[in-house]
Amino acid sequence: MKSLALILEGAVTAPAEVLGGRTLLQAATHPELDRLARVGRLGCTFLTPSGWPVRAETALLSCMSCDPKEHPAGRAALEAAALGIEYGPRDAALVCSFVTVVDGVLRDPAPAGISPAETAALADLASRQWKEPESAVHPGQGSLAVAIWRNAGRVDTLATTSPDELVDRAIAGKGPTGRGSRSLTHWMTACEKMLADCELNAVRRDLGENPVTNLWVWGEGPRPKPPRFRDRFGCGAAVIPGSTLMRGVARVLRTELVPAATASDETLGHHARGALAALERQDLVALHLPLADIAGSISLEKLASAMQRIDSEVVAPLAAGLASYADWRMMVLTTQRTEGGARIASPFLMASAGSSSNRGEAFDELHAAEGELRLERGCDLMEYFLRTEGC
Repeated sequence: MKSLALILEGAVTAPAEVLGGRTLLQAATHPELDRLARVGRLGCTFLTPSGWPVRAETALLSCMSCDPKEHPAGRAALEAAALGIEYGPRDAALVCSFVTVVDGVLRDPAPAGISPAETAALADLASRQWKEPESAVHPGQGSLAVAIWRNAGRVDTLATTSPDELVDRAIAGKGPTGRGSRSLTHWMTACEKMLADCELNAVRRDLGENPVTNLWVWGEGPRPKPPRFRDRFGCGAAVIPGSTLMRGVARVLRTELVPAATASDETLGHHARGALAALERQDLVALHLPLADIAGSISLEKLASAMQRIDSEVVAPLAAGLASYADWRMMVLTTQRTEGGARIASPFLMASAGSSSNRGEAFDELHAAEGELRLERGCDLMEYFLRTEGC
């Protein structure tokens, strides 16, 4: 049996006026996903436990069958795992976001156009402002970096807020609290002063790009220690991550990590080709696609266009490639955008060789709510997919 899971990160939204009162899935055109919804099984689940904040790390761990309550994880711990950064039990890992703040309001949590070299330079500048001995900031993906606070001691009460949750909100009073917060606040203030005169920002302003005005520290939490994916399910798995966060999830689950295939043209077809190639040697392949990265924007209109491209350039060739196997199954999972707000049920579909259903007409929240399947805990979804006949 060949199994493929497609994870569409950020595809679930609340209805929006700019989309005519529809959700992103309702507004986007995706005939191949709609076809799979008609021939397969449709349903919805919650990837975030009730009462928890909606965060990408929780959703992606749930997608890979890791119970976030049993194996809680800090965002920084996963980002550090992705980068291969080791740290001890008395150390603490934190995410550093280089953000844009205007008149005390956080306007951009991830300024576009920051090159890897610029992220490395910003991480080095931030490290120099930090007065904690042997501590350092390591460049990550985009405008993110990972800070390792050596000998931080007990920071179990440290609490922070993701910059995604503060967009267009005043940041006063939203900084770190609890043990260790005073040191981090001093560091963030020192970085703000340093960035005010940073040459990089002069260039960015000349180019009409948002300047990097502040360092925002967040993402504290434990390192998860879930069982190895193969030990739990008895099958090999490969993950093709679309972000360092997903790479970290794959590393803590000890699956094979497959680099995203290199694009040979301007289409997204290389994602499908890479997944099908990995499937030749593995029982399960999980392909992770963050919509915002593909769209190059968090604009809902551009995200809808990205969904249309994914449908024709990734989903359709994946379905065609799977059909060459006598026994196959495919699952499409969606996760919620993480700019704060209440949790929303995530639609999913499952299709397999010879499957049939008359319960779904389209792949969106409305039809998923009326579908055959409903799992309260999203972390149970992968197990259901792999262990249920005819799913």
